[in-house]
Amino acid sequence: MLRVEFYVVSLVTLLLVLGCRSASHSDSYQKALIAESDGNYEEALMWIKTAIKLDPHAAEPYYLKGIIEYDMGNIKESIDDYDIAIATDPTIAPIWNERAISKAALGDFLGAKADLDTAIDLGMRDSIVYYNRAFMLCKLKDYAASLKDYEKAIEIDPSIYYYYTQMAEAEYLLGDKQGAIEDYMAGINRNPFDYEDYYNVATIMVECGQMALAMRNLDKAIELSPDYYRAYSGRAFIKNDLGDYSGAIQDADMAISLDPSYPYSYRHRAVAELALNDLQGALADLNHAIELKDDYAEAFNTRGVVYMSQGEIAEAIADFTKAIELKPLLREAFENRASAKERIGDLSGAEEDNRRANEIGDND
Repeated sequence: MLRVEFYVVSLVTLLLVLGCRSASHSDSYQKALIAESDGNYEEALMWIKTAIKLDPHAAEPYYLKGIIEYDMGNIKESIDDYDIAIATDPTIAPIWNERAISKAALGDFLGAKADLDTAIDLGMRDSIVYYNRAFMLCKLKDYAASLKDYEKAIEIDPSIYYYYTQMAEAEYLLGDKQGAIEDYMAGINRNPFDYEDYYNVATIMVECGQMALAMRNLDKAIELSPDYYRAYSGRAFIKNDLGDYSGAIQDADMAISLDPSYPYSYRHRAVAELALNDLQGALADLNHAIELKDDYAEAFNTRGVVYMSQGEIAEAIADFTKAIELKPLLREAFENRASAKERIGDLSGAEEDNRRANEIGDND
């Protein structure tokens, strides 16, 4: 539901304050640094290779070459360059940070975390290094530890908005939904122009039953990005909850027109169609949602309700059972299957499903 992004910036500016030695003062090195900063990576690569030829035993040119290779999408090559730089001088903390970024790009989050530990041990205290380690810890599912690093990054630099929005992800995964909402809003207050942040906080607000607040945030997401299909789809969900079925259909129609491959929009439209007794329309939309996402438990559950409304009890029970297989804690599927079983006289089966639904409800 929530996006997790690894926000990183190349630390080229740090090269200017490292007291760069030997080859770092060469004309070719400085030209490579300027070209990289301007985004002229091919030119930068040409100049830095020249600098390395002039002094193949200095760490800084390999460090800069690693940054250039990374920005060109050559991740493995960047790691090779950082390896040489570290072997030449293992005391330059930012190199460990940059190698961590490259390792993360290849999915080696454990190796990246180890490199960031070293960068911090060497005295790197920039907020970004704590943010980066927090990200790695999140990827390693150590959410409690990641929170501490996010908090440290914010303590060092409280102005960077995405520190708050990414910390919200860790809080959400730890079950602290209200804390996640508060940190999302703290990030939004620092940067009110990221439409996805409004969408992300709205999804958590929906889970907390804060429908009016969620609607306002989705409205803002659409204001900032009128073609953002997820926001229309989310708004359709809320309008269904509020009983505005025609409004839900209108928003679902818009979401589908913007991205016909997003399965949730079809289910949201089907819920509204079902409420308006358009059973054939609902069935067609649910079939399409399931075609797009064959593990969509809620779509199977809703299609079961449509089958029940049409008197097709065996098909309904099959769909409720499939929904439960896919999502064993989907209480509504147990409740609906209980009703279907009552319709065919399976009272003991209905009683068992109601009992399991109540157990799930007690544990919510």
